[in-house]
Amino acid sequence: MSAILPWVTAAVAVATAVIAGAFGVVQTRVTARATHDLELQKLETQQIQAELAKQNETQTQFRQQQALPFLEQLNIVIEQSYRLAHLPQQFLDLGAHVPQLRTYANQVEGEWLEAMRELSQRRTQMLVAISSTEATGVGTLMTDFTLDANKIISLRWKCLTERKYDPELTAAQGEFVRIGCLLLLRIKNAALAPYRPEEIATADQIDQLATLLAESLGRTSVVELPFGKTPSATWIAIWQVDTDPEVQKFIESMAHSTQAEFDEAVKGLAVELYNREDVVESGLVRIPRDKQLYCLTARFESVERRDGFMAAELPGYRRKFKSLWSIYRAPSEMTV
Repeated sequence: MSAILPWVTAAVAVATAVIAGAFGVVQTRVTARATHDLELQKLETQQIQAELAKQNETQTQFRQQQALPFLEQLNIVIEQSYRLAHLPQQFLDLGAHVPQLRTYANQVEGEWLEAMRELSQRRTQMLVAISSTEATGVGTLMTDFTLDANKIISLRWKCLTERKYDPELTAAQGEFVRIGCLLLLRIKNAALAPYRPEEIATADQIDQLATLLAESLGRTSVVELPFGKTPSATWIAIWQVDTDPEVQKFIESMAHSTQAEFDEAVKGLAVELYNREDVVESGLVRIPRDKQLYCLTARFESVERRDGFMAAELPGYRRKFKSLWSIYRAPSEMTV
């Protein structure tokens, strides 16, 4: 019995070693399989993440491309608004007497309204580019933006009609610019923000947004008006002469002509323009005040004829009536 015991002990040890080895092999294979599966999952996860990142980048680029035309046009509208809000006093004084100056004022307003119309045409493209959450705030700003635009138009016509500048026009234009800049920055931030799938609106959000946009987009629609679109083929010259005796004395000494000679020269030029066969109508308006205004207009039969007069014949009139184009009395010239 004692002789068999060592063999039994050895057999048990061998069996234990075999079982342990077999278990180790199985465990190694299981571990290797698990590691392999984990690596595959990592690769799949990385691939999915890469595809999502590419998709989000594409969506973000799309949003930026869609919003850019609206932002560029919005900048033009803001910039052109300054031309509406700043009216020289001489325009206000002469506007009631010189229809061509009103036409010029209409031309400036017409260009701005045309810019507003183009902005209106780009709004749908812009709304596609931003999330429904941002669209709600943008729609409200667009409404305020257009209400301020209407206020500018009303105050501007009030100034032209009453021939007196109203400081509220500057204030309204300043608020218009502020809302415009706020709108520009808000849309820019919304378009540059990374795309997130959770931004997709629910049915209730879409219904609420549609109600808001129905009101705001209706108010932001711009009716096309023919302001200043028909050229009148008119050449205009405006002189502003200071009537202060000391100033007059200085100007006469430097220009080598008296105020009386200047008045006769203006009348002489007006007569010569009136007698031209290619001039449909002409006029001379003089408004006495501390700084006297003289406005001479000549409307030609066509824009081409007017431009030809300015290029070929106006220099001759400047030589003939030198006192009118002295550096001390030089007029402001414009075409309408």
